[in-house]
Amino acid sequence: MDLLRQDHETPSMNDCTHVVFDNYHDWWMGPKTSYKLAIAEDNTVETLNRYITILYDLNIPLTLTEKQTPAIRFAQDVEIWGDKDVTIVVEDLMRPHCPFARMLGKIMGEIFPGQKKLDLIIFDSTGTSRTKGVKKTSIRLVWSGIIVDKERAARIRDYVVHKFKYCQEEEIKELEKAMQSYSKDNQWSVVFNDAIYFDKHGLRMPLNDRVSPV
Repeated sequence: MDLLRQDHETPSMNDCTHVVFDNYHDWWMGPKTSYKLAIAEDNTVETLNRYITILYDLNIPLTLTEKQTPAIRFAQDVEIWGDKDVTIVVEDLMRPHCPFARMLGKIMGEIFPGQKKLDLIIFDSTGTSRTKGVKKTSIRLVWSGIIVDKERAARIRDYVVHKFKYCQEEEIKELEKAMQSYSKDNQWSVVFNDAIYFDKHGLRMPLNDRVSPV
């Protein structure tokens, strides 16, 4: 990673493609660093992804984010607060027969009726929140075949929130009740977090960590 940094570090925000989360001085950063990398060539991107995977397997995750471009793959962050011991597990949300997954699939089908197939990639970072000291369900859903800009992504998110909020299906109401038994903050407008589209830190890359506040 140090060699990659030396060859691809840039001082320019316009040129960079990746940024270290919140300028965190990670173990591979030099004494004087810009915290920005310009990695655009296919072979270099593959090298970076390989390093990320190797380090994750060694339990040494990086803290990289990817700078958002005007056109992005549509993604959704789903965040549900639990208590200090338990939270809703991802499998109870995203298995094909689960009410949440079925409802979300139905809504996305309504938004994109011309799409015969909508591929979905699920990233799970559920764990203990360092800021609140409770368990938190954290999922990132990436719809790899849907390309949007930030404004359209936010409008889709608002529509999804509206459909879940006013859904009269008993199973969705039961899920909402279960979420709010952990925390009253688990409103649908919070569960579908829109910070992903406007976060100044960029998009956290798969297999990378966030940096907790001091």
